[in-house]
Amino acid sequence: MSEVTESHTTTTTTTAGEQTETVVTTTTTTTTTTTTEEMTSALADAMDKFSFIPEFGGQGISYWTELQRLYAASETSSARAFIDTAAQALLDESSSDEAKVSVAFEAVIDVHSWLQSLEVGDAPAGLALDRVFFSMPLLTLTQCANYLNFLETAGVSHETVAKNSATAVGHSQGVVSAVIFSAAKTAQEFVEIGVSVLRYMFWQGLRAQEAYQHLLTQYKQDGKNIEGAGPMLAVRGLKKEHVLKSIEVAKRRTKSPDLHLSLINASDMMNVTGFPATLTLLKQALEGLFAKPDADQTRIPHSQRKPTGSLSFLPLSAPFHTPLLSEAKPKLVQDVQRVKCAIKGGQLQVPVYATNAEATNLQTVDDVIDELINMQLLELVDWTATWAKIAEHHSNATHILEFGPDLGVAKLSDKFAEGLGIELVIATAKHPVMSSSTASAPLVGLQQFIDATSTFTSVEATWEKKFGPQVTESGKLVNRFTRALNKPPVMVAGMTPTTSLEGIDLVAAIQNAGFHGELAAGGLSRPNIFEDAVNELVSKIKPGLGIAINMLYLNAKQWGFQFPMVLRMRRSGVPIESITIGAGIPTKERALEMMSQLEDVGIKVVCFKPGSVDGIHAVLEIAAAMPSMTVMLQWTGGRAGGHHSFEDFHQPMEETYAAIRRVSNVLLVVGSGFGNWEDSKQYLTGEWSLSRGHLFKMPVDGILMGSRVMVAKEAATAPEVKKLLVDTPGIESELDHIGAGRAHSRRGEPLHSAVEGVRRQVLLDPARPG
Repeated sequence: MSEVTESHTTTTTTTAGEQTETVVTTTTTTTTTTTTEEMTSALADAMDKFSFIPEFGGQGISYWTELQRLYAASETSSARAFIDTAAQALLDESSSDEAKVSVAFEAVIDVHSWLQSLEVGDAPAGLALDRVFFSMPLLTLTQCANYLNFLETAGVSHETVAKNSATAVGHSQGVVSAVIFSAAKTAQEFVEIGVSVLRYMFWQGLRAQEAYQHLLTQYKQDGKNIEGAGPMLAVRGLKKEHVLKSIEVAKRRTKSPDLHLSLINASDMMNVTGFPATLTLLKQALEGLFAKPDADQTRIPHSQRKPTGSLSFLPLSAPFHTPLLSEAKPKLVQDVQRVKCAIKGGQLQVPVYATNAEATNLQTVDDVIDELINMQLLELVDWTATWAKIAEHHSNATHILEFGPDLGVAKLSDKFAEGLGIELVIATAKHPVMSSSTASAPLVGLQQFIDATSTFTSVEATWEKKFGPQVTESGKLVNRFTRALNKPPVMVAGMTPTTSLEGIDLVAAIQNAGFHGELAAGGLSRPNIFEDAVNELVSKIKPGLGIAINMLYLNAKQWGFQFPMVLRMRRSGVPIESITIGAGIPTKERALEMMSQLEDVGIKVVCFKPGSVDGIHAVLEIAAAMPSMTVMLQWTGGRAGGHHSFEDFHQPMEETYAAIRRVSNVLLVVGSGFGNWEDSKQYLTGEWSLSRGHLFKMPVDGILMGSRVMVAKEAATAPEVKKLLVDTPGIESELDHIGAGRAHSRRGEPLHSAVEGVRRQVLLDPARPG
């Protein structure tokens, strides 16, 4: 055991009339740390299996109640001892003459007194702890206390955690705590460095507020005169180029230099800083770009829709990551020198990346504190750049350890971590257990993580490794599709009439060649026609092969006789191996009833063709409720030749890919006018997502083809039409075609048309409704 003793001074001021009495009480606080040799636990025994990334959140997160609970949990905990030690440092700095003469000074920060005297959940009277004067140091204090609590709860040492960490990262202000973690070689050094840095963080909060208040005065701005407004606006749902353009327009109109893009959290999530009045005008302008909250855009083609998103002010009293705070730096540098806070890059045991777009490894810089000042006060935060470094250098990490406060930055990191196969642990006392669902990325609570350590097995779990194709020694391509169906991962979808009554020879040829092809039942309008077609197809395929049938759920009359006949025929020995429920998704209850009936007769594969993001989630909910059935999710969007969707092909798949991969019995099969092997291969390997700005590959399980097999030898397509299809060139640009929604089928569904002639053909169709 090792101990550090530091005096703690509590200042109590009582005012009566014009008389003020100040009583100073001094107590002694001892910080106790535990050495490596004294720590034993299941986690400690299993540490060699892990590769951690400690992670820390930034401003705008509630922290006070969490800090209170940490302090109240145990009188002998290392977290409480650290809080007491740090409290004395903050009391010293906030009581100094240098602090009190500042226009941004708000109150002496007496954390020890507040924690001792207030009930959990109560805040000091008259003080707004979300203002950066308080939150800047106290948020870092909470993170450090959370980390020490983790060491104690998990029964591991700081040395062991650091040794088994690939990097440490922080979002915005969180990078400071990441530096403390990386610079400390022992738990005792963590305490010492943490206290030193907290002194600096107090001054950073004060100087930032001071500089901002000076600017408000200089530009005759009243930071409090607009209800709900503040110095930072969160923008969700718009791309960077749209936000930057709106900022430039607002600057020209207001002739004010204050607006800056300050944080990029994702491709459509960013924060803008400025004066409240200017940001309010920007907010009003951006609101015009969004669809109304109650607008129904489901029948509007994706390319013509307005974006959906949100605009909200963050609970901050000063902006950060903006040149607006440039005058704060010289004073802050002097403060840092006065409190003797210094960290060199060579002290860092693991990489810590700068939060800006360059994401420099701070191990390579000389003065880390100076870099921290620049990053927090002046420079744009690009969280995607941080994760790009993780993807490039640390994709073999097993766990993110999130130290908050609260969920910290977990909800920004989860989408990155999941694709890399990194488990995200909320490693704080506040979250011992986390619930999970297929609708969101899985988060693990601290106690859940500790309980599972003995059974944890480290495997490469990136989406590429889990779902990408592998080539066997014999040269055979293997993936989830081939394992489920024992066929190559290329299939032909049901198409009326091409694979219906006049296409039985084509479907038989597809099956006999070893591929998966669907008989389209949409053109089999009577029971005798349906049964004869199925029997003819079975007679033309090789013994031992099965058939797949695509039926239209929307057509109640046909579905009413076809589905019962499928069950009857399968019981009688007809080799039906899968059915596709097209043109509509049944309710969950009805779908599960049908799937149970299919499973009872030996059909183990059922396919759905959702036409929207909501439809995809509906299929996933059905599949998750019946894990014994293989569910093929066929996604084509509005770009394939069929009539299923107003949607774009890529965007919904990007939005739901993670959710799809959380349901283990779902096969993802996609089709969208694939014309050659090169176009198709990138979807099987997952490389398509890299070209769209993602950090990791998103492989699909199978490729779906339709219109292009109309030119096959066995297809009943007229020779003249086959020649026309072969001779017609592709389009050079998406702008050259009409797109989904401009033409409609007989069922009123959107058609994807490539030429004006298709639209004219539909308009002249005498069977077209209306």
